[in-house]
Amino acid sequence: QRRNDLILFQERLHQLIQRLDYFIRHFVPDGVAQQLMAQPDLPQPGGQRRVVSVLFADIRGYTALAEVLAPEDLMNMLNQQYSMIGGLIVEYGGVISHYAGDMIMAVFNALGDQADHAVRAVHAALDIQSVLSSLDKRKPQEGSSIITQFGIGINTGPAIVGYLGFEARFDYTVIGDMVNIAARLSSVAHSGEVLINAQTYEAARGHIHVRPIGPMQLRGKTNPLMVYEAINSVCT
Repeated sequence: QRRNDLILFQERLHQLIQRLDYFIRHFVPDGVAQQLMAQPDLPQPGGQRRVVSVLFADIRGYTALAEVLAPEDLMNMLNQQYSMIGGLIVEYGGVISHYAGDMIMAVFNALGDQADHAVRAVHAALDIQSVLSSLDKRKPQEGSSIITQFGIGINTGPAIVGYLGFEARFDYTVIGDMVNIAARLSSVAHSGEVLINAQTYEAARGHIHVRPIGPMQLRGKTNPLMVYEAINSVCT
């Protein structure tokens, strides 16, 4: 009987570990989960100062979609889009900080050292727009599901990377003015555009082709900021 009880206990423990592993991998960014498991100390609110590249991808026309789609259809549409977008971000080494309905936020150079983090962020954004564009062109012929368009903004600069919240609930995120600028760039980008600030352009110079847009007055900013549209990658 004791042997049977031990076997049953081991099976339940194995199932529990599998479920816990699933929860960690799906609710915590992969690199963050590995870092948490490796470090001896438990995480606390706060973080470290790092130079990072932050990407915001914002759905165009989301309010109108939410008005006409059933909540279940809206959720399915978002999951389809974010599955593709998230895969590309992770492929380029980005960490997805969070989703907020019509927006996804990702950070590059948050974990480890990525000397080319600005290049990674822009290349990921260009690939996202390219894939969305190709899907949208096939949609009428193939009768596929709704394909949304995104405006993407990227900024590079110093920020605090770490945990925000209180003792019962932490979020892994990035805090700083440069994050606000990336969000503002995303909000003014037209469908299919990737807008970047001067800092990102300088960090990715030689790896991307851009179109200078000129000084732009972003909401909440005191002074206009030089903005570029990333067109495509430089072939090597």
